[in-house]
Amino acid sequence: PMTRTRWTVAAGKVTSDYNISTGIPPFMNAVSTLFLRRNHLKLFEKDFASLMFSTDIVNGLTLGVSFELADRRPLINHSNFSFYTPAGRRFTENIPPSMSGRPELFEPHRAALASFSVSWTPQYYYRIRDGRKQMAYSRYPTLSLRYNRGIPEITGSKTQFEHFEASLRHSFTRRLLGTLEYGFSAGIFTDTTYMGFQDYRQFRADPLIVGETWQGAGFRSAQYYQLATNKPYALLHARLSSRNLLLKRIPALALRNFSEQMRFAARIEKGTRPIVELGYGWQQLFFFADAEVFVAAGHGLFRQVGFNVSLPIARLVP
Repeated sequence: PMTRTRWTVAAGKVTSDYNISTGIPPFMNAVSTLFLRRNHLKLFEKDFASLMFSTDIVNGLTLGVSFELADRRPLINHSNFSFYTPAGRRFTENIPPSMSGRPELFEPHRAALASFSVSWTPQYYYRIRDGRKQMAYSRYPTLSLRYNRGIPEITGSKTQFEHFEASLRHSFTRRLLGTLEYGFSAGIFTDTTYMGFQDYRQFRADPLIVGETWQGAGFRSAQYYQLATNKPYALLHARLSSRNLLLKRIPALALRNFSEQMRFAARIEKGTRPIVELGYGWQQLFFFADAEVFVAAGHGLFRQVGFNVSLPIARLVP
C-alpha cells in the first residue's frame, strides 16, 4: 500500500477510438451523428492482451511499464440512420478526413507495443487512510519521461517505431491571482518504419460550438484527429482561473456566482507553422455551463475567432 504498486492484466475484443485519450466523447458524437449527420468519431477494432505495472520507487518518483499485443482492424460503418438528412451530406468512413490520402495507416496488422514512463514530483506530500497511501499535493511541478516502442517480428508484429516524450505540469493557487495551471511537453519519433494511426501522437481538439467541459491542453480551432503527428513537436498550455479577473471587477457582477478564466495554448510541429490559441471565458454560468471566446492563429484553417459552450457531459452521462 505504501508504494502504490499495481498490476493490471487485461484481454479481450474492444472497439476503440483512434484518439483513445482525448477524442470526442461518445455521447457528443451520438448527438452529432443523429441530429447533424456528422460522424466525427473514428473507430477501429482490436483483439488484445495487455500487462501493466506501476509503483513508487521512492516517494514522488513513479515508474510505469506496460506491454500489449493486439490484432488491429479498421471498421466499416453499417448504419446510415439519422434524424436529419440534409441534401448532399453523407456519413464519412472510419478514417479521419485529414488522413484520407494515407490508407496504409489503417490496414489490418498485428502490433506488439511496449511503454516505459518515469515521473518525479519533489516534496510530494501524502496522507495515509485505511492503511493506504494517498498523494496530496506538492509546491513543485511534476516532470515526466515516456518511451513508446513498436516491436516488430514478435509473433508476427508489424509495428516498428520509437517515440520519446518529456513533459512538465504544475498548478498553484494564490489568493489574489486565482489558480494557474500550466504544462509543457515535447517529443520526437526516432523510428517510423511502420505505424498505425493509433500510434501517432494525438492532441485534443474540440471544434463543436457546444461541447464537453475539458481541462488542460487543447485546441478549439482544430478538427478532430487533424493535429495527429509522428514528427517532432512541442506543446505549451496555461490556464488562469479567477473570481476577480475582468468582468467580476464590475460592481454589478462582483457577487454573481461564476468565475473567469484565460487560456493559452501553442503547438509547434516540424515542417509546419505554429498554432496559437488565446481564450477568455466564464465558468459555472448558471451553476452548470462554461463559455469561452477564443482567437486562433496558425496555418490554413486555424485562423479564426470562435465561441464555445461547454457542458459537464461526463458527469451527466455514464
